[in-house]
Amino acid sequence: MTADTTPQLLISAPTGIKRLQLLAQTSWTLGRHPSSLIQLLDNSISRHHARIEVLQGRHFFLVDLGSRNGSTVNQQPVSKPVLLKHGDRIHLGQTELFFEQSLFYPADVAAMDRADIVMLHQSSLQGKIWQELLLSQNLSLRWETGATNLRHDIEHRVKTQKLPKILIIDVQAYSGSLASFCRWSQEHHPDLAILLFDSTQRQIALEERQQMTALGCIDFLPAFREPNLLDNVAGVVVHLNLVSRAFRDTTLRQDKLFLTLKKLEELLQLASNLPVAASVPVPQPVAVPHQEVVTPPTLEMQDMTMITRHSK
Repeated sequence: MTADTTPQLLISAPTGIKRLQLLAQTSWTLGRHPSSLIQLLDNSISRHHARIEVLQGRHFFLVDLGSRNGSTVNQQPVSKPVLLKHGDRIHLGQTELFFEQSLFYPADVAAMDRADIVMLHQSSLQGKIWQELLLSQNLSLRWETGATNLRHDIEHRVKTQKLPKILIIDVQAYSGSLASFCRWSQEHHPDLAILLFDSTQRQIALEERQQMTALGCIDFLPAFREPNLLDNVAGVVVHLNLVSRAFRDTTLRQDKLFLTLKKLEELLQLASNLPVAASVPVPQPVAVPHQEVVTPPTLEMQDMTMITRHSK
């Protein structure tokens, strides 16, 4: 895995993988037409097929521009702007692309490969909310997705003395038996706190919560209620207070919390207002970033599990 924090697209091509850094722009049109900033010579792609938009300076969204053959992210059709996370597989027509971003937040944590929190999240939006709220409390984190073998990762970090203080696990992203994993963790690493979360459920049954806490987990939480996050501040505070239990002498910074929730609501509103109708892009004076051809990745391509950049 790379510690590079530069957002980029990896475009699958017959000659290898073309790396395109997403810098110096706030919007990139992808399509077959020469005026597209990212021209894709594929007959199954529309002239102006899709667009990548950057909102609030660091959140990347994919928008389909009413293309003939459509777009997908992780095999899910794109019918509205989709928030991208590291490791997302994008298909435009028959062309495959990968989105890469930083694994660590804040970015300087990457140099040490050390984070207070490891998140295992499948949902881009719910993971983004967790990420921004934790960063508002000056906590460092690493965002993994379902391709990560958590047990193997923890054992490795024990050997390197880089064990996080807490795991926040989206049950939708974990492919094995969570009960078995929690029992194993409690037996071998009792100081490692585990907080479970379901990114698809607005409510968790009391019986389910009791079952998981009996196995040593802190709690089992429902999803954040977006887009109106400020309407459920009490629930957000509960989420963060549970995280703070893993840290001594940690006080919830409510001023930062409210500001972050407001900014997240603004982000979701901006995303909902992104235009989806195709339009011919105006030529930009900024040159398209250099495309470097590299050998197609193997294992790394299957374990692309990162998170979004934090700007101070």
